[in-house]
Amino acid sequence: MQIARLGLVVGKKVAKKAVDRNYMRRVLRECFRIEQHAIRSVDLVIRVQKKFDKKDFVQLQQEFNQVIGKLKLRINISATVQSTAKSVISETLT
Repeated sequence: MQIARLGLVVGKKVAKKAVDRNYMRRVLRECFRIEQHAIRSVDLVIRVQKKFDKKDFVQLQQEFNQVIGKLKLRINISATVQSTAKSVISETLT
């Protein structure tokens, strides 16, 4: 079983100062660290489109959890389809 991986893109157009860009990366990494056990072997790339700071932390965390929830549903649906396909293939081969 592979682990989930995270890629982050925080451009200079979003935040001019490196301090701000690094803060955003740290916050997103922490949100991911908390939820990574739930999404198994998925490579997730997040591109920040709007600057956020400490006062927006709760809203950011809620949005991140919503995205992870949608991702979990997709993973479960695709796993169900794959297991169904494997059983159909094995039945036709026997």
